[in-house]
Amino acid sequence: MSVKYLIKTQLAMRQVLLSILCITLSINALSQNYDWVQFEKINFQQNPSYISYPIAFDKLNGRVIAARPDTGSFIYNQDLYGTTFLESRDSNGLLLWQLAMGPAVSVQELTCDDFGNYYVAGVMDDDLILGSNDTIPFFNITLSNKNNFIFQVDASGQIGWKRNVSQQWPSYNGIQGLAASPSGDVWYAMSDFFLAKIVRLDASGNDTQIRTIDNGKTIGAIAFDPWGGMFISGSAEEGDYIMDGSTWYAPHDYNMSLAYYTPAGVPGWALFGHDITFQHPIIATDDFGNVFFTNNIYDSTTFGGIFFHNPLPAADFMAFKADTSGQVLWGVQQPPLLIGPFGRLDIGLNICVDADAAGNFYLGGTQSGTVDWGNGLVSVLPNYTDRRIAVAKISPSGSAQWVKMGGSNGYNAAQGVAVSPGGSCYFTGVFSDSAYFDSIFFPTTNFTNSCIGKIFDSGFTGIEENETSEVLIYPNPASHEIILPVLPAATIIKLYDAVGRMVKQQKYSESPTMNVENIPTGIYFLNFERNGITVTRKIVKMQMNDDR
Repeated sequence: MSVKYLIKTQLAMRQVLLSILCITLSINALSQNYDWVQFEKINFQQNPSYISYPIAFDKLNGRVIAARPDTGSFIYNQDLYGTTFLESRDSNGLLLWQLAMGPAVSVQELTCDDFGNYYVAGVMDDDLILGSNDTIPFFNITLSNKNNFIFQVDASGQIGWKRNVSQQWPSYNGIQGLAASPSGDVWYAMSDFFLAKIVRLDASGNDTQIRTIDNGKTIGAIAFDPWGGMFISGSAEEGDYIMDGSTWYAPHDYNMSLAYYTPAGVPGWALFGHDITFQHPIIATDDFGNVFFTNNIYDSTTFGGIFFHNPLPAADFMAFKADTSGQVLWGVQQPPLLIGPFGRLDIGLNICVDADAAGNFYLGGTQSGTVDWGNGLVSVLPNYTDRRIAVAKISPSGSAQWVKMGGSNGYNAAQGVAVSPGGSCYFTGVFSDSAYFDSIFFPTTNFTNSCIGKIFDSGFTGIEENETSEVLIYPNPASHEIILPVLPAATIIKLYDAVGRMVKQQKYSESPTMNVENIPTGIYFLNFERNGITVTRKIVKMQMNDDR
């Protein structure tokens, strides 16, 4: 058999395989569509990889909040500093308000608490002007020509507290993590490449508690479980990894790291995986106490007993799910085996992972070529040089459910992902040249453009956030009783604790309220059917007299 014959046979088999993969992708993508996508030109025509466009979802009000870059000037190997707009939209994409920030700002972190407040963090290169009346002053610092900032905004766009973080911590460049605990406490994280600090803010934005990690080279993200336990992702070099006096050993020259503090604030555990550099892995938590960890890998590695093989081609993504005990429950990567199509997924530049109320995780990144997600799901781009903004859904058991791609034939980069409890996935990204998101077309040339959009998953059996106003359960948090929405008399209402045990059950005909006075404080989930749809709502039980 000739070499020429073998090559022709292999090429023919490859074409057949790609055809099958395209059909597989089409079948898997039938129940997902771009509900809406909006774009704006950015007055910037240099390397768009330095653009930051974070996004978050306000579960209380059913809104999406994002920090859209508008203008900027190119400084080699630095983020884009310019004018940015903090924008609030409803679930249909309608702009509700915007807050201008400038003249030289890069927003790096954005989060929402469960009480309708937003928190914005980043770096400024000048006095930061917020709207028309507020300013965060810039301070000249010997060690850096940039200042870190954090401020609070309510759901109507009104600024609360604001501060220049660099005034207190001048040696730290950048805010590398920002999250709100279930009780509403806001924490931010930063590292000077030697000592990482994770800091809790009080109601006025002042530092009130500090956790330290010696050998925390970088921080990728922080996230909370339903009980207030804290997960921290980042990196470390070989040696002792010291969390507030408790020591673990990082065994590799370069390590990816995942650490955990218990709800009582006690260092719980730390896991490490081999890397070839110091990266910023990202994480998200579900409502059941699990954490989803993802990162790009450039070499084989092991996390919690799960092996991840060498990447194909030079890099790909890996992800795993762990619980609060530090047990890694499963791991996935692209491709699943050490053989497969030629392509890769670069994890997004901001927090590109989130979870819905059912425990599904959503992952955003920039796809090049063809990617095998496992579970028979393959997203196809004919050439390795082809790039798209890709968002994928991964089930609680680790199986890929669908992937959605959009963008242009030019440069594309995923920027952020935020998910409603009902499974609607919002994303941000940047692209150049004309772009398609299904039938949504943006005819542009020679510009870098920002985009924000919503992917609707019609296969999700949960209630959408635009029905929130019809499913009001209050007060929440509650200490005595909760008032239920109007339901058919025969409707069964069930209350589950955070580990899935049913603690109460009643018919709506028995009472339009549910008494929670005698159950312990903590996180609970109220479950019932309404209009043929299963509805799940998170309930916070507080101590007595909190809602009276």
